[in-house]
Amino acid sequence: MVIFGGAIVFAPGNLAFYNDTYALSLSSGDGAWSLLAPDGAYPGVRDIMSAAYDPRGDRMVLFGGWSGTSILGDTQFLTWDDAGNNATASGSTDVDNGVALLDWDTENTVSRIGAVYRREANTEWTSIGTFEADGLGHVSFQDNAITEGHTYGYQIVVSSEAGDELVGETWMASPTGVGNTPKAALALRVTPNPATGPFVASFSGASNGPARLEMFNVQGQRVLSREVSVTGGSSRIELGDAKSFASGVYYLRLTQSGRSTTSRFVLVR
Repeated sequence: MVIFGGAIVFAPGNLAFYNDTYALSLSSGDGAWSLLAPDGAYPGVRDIMSAAYDPRGDRMVLFGGWSGTSILGDTQFLTWDDAGNNATASGSTDVDNGVALLDWDTENTVSRIGAVYRREANTEWTSIGTFEADGLGHVSFQDNAITEGHTYGYQIVVSSEAGDELVGETWMASPTGVGNTPKAALALRVTPNPATGPFVASFSGASNGPARLEMFNVQGQRVLSREVSVTGGSSRIELGDAKSFASGVYYLRLTQSGRSTTSRFVLVR
């Protein structure tokens, strides 16, 4: 956490204004404050200003404030030397009755919104749609315009601290119909929602075999992981009691054979 300036009142009418910059390290224990010494000219002293972090530019943006004698309207920037973290994405593909089912798990992105690009061999990348990732950075997308017997490459454009990036390149071959058994799309929900006591995961579209259920809080921390055996059709699995978890929003993810789906729900103690 980085803060700039401020004022202190020694007595009525006796104020001191500052233009210093401090950082609070949150990496361990109770943290520690340290005085920073940025290069360049310092903004003038001020209080009650507005500030925000610009993740794309990896900088602190400071606007206006009260100098002790006047209202300020300037904009100042505090930038860091590093270029920021690059985004990463791992992708997987599947085909369901002539539709390409695409999934990516992303990290180090600064926005949930992005775009999907596609190409065939010896062609240019072309945008085919947009997406909104879930709270865990998972992206699901369906391409309904594929042709049997063709091979397609996919990747996504995401925003990171380093700017907009193309990541997660993955390729798939569209079957010609032989052995292309349609798969029902994975469906997952948690009931009741919101839950104040026992809650259950209901899902369908999974094939026979092992699958994994994972539960995450809004910080992306995994609070439950369970391997399940699926016998096809629809299934119901008891996950626990809301009283065993902190109240809040959670995400449940079902993964099987490279396919996954996520459901959002609320627990109340």
